[in-house]
Amino acid sequence: MDLAEGLALVRLAPDRVAARELSGAIEAAGYEVRVAVHTAPCPPDEASCQRVARALREIVGVLDVSTNGGATTTVRHWDSPAVAAQVQRALGNPGGRREEPAKPQPAEASAWTCRARWGCLGACVSLAAAMAHRLSLLPSVDSRLLETVAGVASAAVVVGAGLPLFVEACRAVASSHVTYSVYVVLSATAALLYSAIVCGLRAAGVATLEPDAYFDLAALLVAFALLGRSLTER
Repeated sequence: MDLAEGLALVRLAPDRVAARELSGAIEAAGYEVRVAVHTAPCPPDEASCQRVARALREIVGVLDVSTNGGATTTVRHWDSPAVAAQVQRALGNPGGRREEPAKPQPAEASAWTCRARWGCLGACVSLAAAMAHRLSLLPSVDSRLLETVAGVASAAVVVGAGLPLFVEACRAVASSHVTYSVYVVLSATAALLYSAIVCGLRAAGVATLEPDAYFDLAALLVAFALLGRSLTER
């Protein structure tokens, strides 16, 4: 205890005492507990925000953690450099500021650009074949041939160029985190499978109606996703 400064130094075992209980005991003894308030932006998704809040509550010296509707995280903690450093580490970086996204590697950005180019090319081929079939632009060409061209081009885009999106979607589902890749993959796969089933029923003579195949839609979904990804990776 420093009578000149009016300060008391308390040593504690972190696994034996709670920050609130210790603060209450110190205040009950007539001393003032110095408290600091730290505010930082929440992560963009709710799950990450809650994980950060749980990590903050486990820090010895943290008195209260509140999230303002997922917008900001406010932490009340002991005014201690050690506690402040732990709080900042839990929030992600010193000062509570968002870390700047890592710059993509040139090889990775180039790979996404190449996939986007092939995806757009395949989507254009699939769309051209589908429109030629629907509008009867090439009456001398068999409609099944046009559908086959559209289907092959679409499959090349979805399964070939779009394979990294499938990998990202599987990882996101495994970690219970839904991203735009999941929506793109589900939509494109549904359109591709539906179109393949329709064409199969036509070839077998089972289908009584003439529903449209949507090979071009599946290809366009993946092509647009690849194009957007290539732009963000630059």
